[in-house]
Amino acid sequence: MAKPNIDFSKLTTTLTQTPKELLDQSELKFGKYFTDHMLCIKYTEDNGWEAPEIMPYGPLAIDPAAFVLNYSVEAFEGTKAYRAADGTINLFRPEKNLQRLASSSQRILLPEFDQEQFLECIKELVRVDQRFVPKDYGYSMYIRPNFIGTEPNLNLQYSREALLYVYLSP
Repeated sequence: MAKPNIDFSKLTTTLTQTPKELLDQSELKFGKYFTDHMLCIKYTEDNGWEAPEIMPYGPLAIDPAAFVLNYSVEAFEGTKAYRAADGTINLFRPEKNLQRLASSSQRILLPEFDQEQFLECIKELVRVDQRFVPKDYGYSMYIRPNFIGTEPNLNLQYSREALLYVYLSP
């Protein structure tokens, strides 16, 4: 029986109860300020991909013996969301970004994921936090997908548990 892959239709969203104040664009410094929400999708070898979740931005709970902390089993990418002249929000080459993430994760034996479904989840995260996408020309919001091995195990093998998560930084 095939294990579940990422399924955008199962995405749940929990909105923050404490929205952050928007900074003036002139005060923004790259990577120092984060939006209200993040996207998390857990994987286990036994059950496949769980339902994606958009949740309030905050710390991750991770076991001290997780693969990422002991063997650096991790991959990340970065892309941007920006406003076009008509005010619509566009993503900069997200398909290429996800192809690189998938290629990197394959090399470190993290599980495969459905790139199209993951991209739909990212688009929804950007939509939820769209108020953070700067309005002026030349500014953008950074999108940081991360993929980490989370299985608590010190054996040298592949991680049978993983977390794919995304946060945003204007």
